[in-house]
Amino acid sequence: MDNFDENGPGQYNQLFGLSSTLEDATVVIIPAPWEVTVSYREGTAAAPKKILEASSQVELYQPDMHNVWKAGFYMDNESSTLVKSNAFLRPLAQKIIQDAEGRMRLPQNKKTKWLGEINSGCQNMIGIVRERAFDLLEQGKTVGLLGGDHSTALGLIQGLAYARQSIGILQIDAHADLRDSFEGFDYSHASVMHHALSTAGVECLVQVAVRDFSVYEAQRMKKDPMITTFDQPVLDKLCYAGENWHTTCKKILSKLPDQVYISLDIDGLDPAYCPGTGTPVPGGLDYGAVDYLLRLLVEMNKTIVGFDLTEVAPISAMDIDAIVGARLLYRLCCLSVLSQKN
Repeated sequence: MDNFDENGPGQYNQLFGLSSTLEDATVVIIPAPWEVTVSYREGTAAAPKKILEASSQVELYQPDMHNVWKAGFYMDNESSTLVKSNAFLRPLAQKIIQDAEGRMRLPQNKKTKWLGEINSGCQNMIGIVRERAFDLLEQGKTVGLLGGDHSTALGLIQGLAYARQSIGILQIDAHADLRDSFEGFDYSHASVMHHALSTAGVECLVQVAVRDFSVYEAQRMKKDPMITTFDQPVLDKLCYAGENWHTTCKKILSKLPDQVYISLDIDGLDPAYCPGTGTPVPGGLDYGAVDYLLRLLVEMNKTIVGFDLTEVAPISAMDIDAIVGARLLYRLCCLSVLSQKN
């Protein structure tokens, strides 16, 4: 990497245009092109490839961190098993969702059969991600995941919780994702944090910017001692009362242990930054607020043990979704490396 020209054009089909290999990279990204259970709009299965394409346009120089890219960042190959399984199961899930919404009626035997296939396929996806994460962690890599829908993060969370023994999760998201199941799917994107909290080694969950959730989830957020929620109404109230973002960020981060896993669902941001995401919700954080929160986490000497970026759904080559996604991914990679040096 020492001979790489950071002022020249990026290398085609290489993460951030770098010449990193799997062997020499410090941070390895697992792509998860999966959207079987998405409830509303599709597109996030295309995110790994689209963000990879957009990433070569990210300038490596960052004013607040110099030459961190030399640690090496690499995107793993997509699993052909996940690609094929997603293509087969997604149409079945669409029909089950339409049945749940009353738009069609499926014969019960067919619905039961398809639900079994989907739930089994989702479990298999989680297992594939988890086993790949184990392999990379054994190689000493820092591992991130690029979805796909939010359910893809569970395998990495499970792998890291096992490897690290005790981690806290910082979830930036428009949704709570605390349902035990949704629309009949045991491993729905709407259930990822429910399953994460059931994982041995996960110490706590701190949620930021959530603003669209069910009555059941609201009750759980209030009663579950493992969960601390800074929902959007709380953040807005603090802001309008005159509290600056730095102070609010310190309150948020004080709830986390030293080892932190970052789960960044792109819809936690204002939809202006992610118009293609599957279930956009008005409100949310701006790009600078997210970046400041993550930067302060490192400055407070917490270690980023891993991360995911999910629900990015590029609509076309001309939209902003992949561009924002690529830059958030770069910051997550760089900040992870910096946090390891604390």
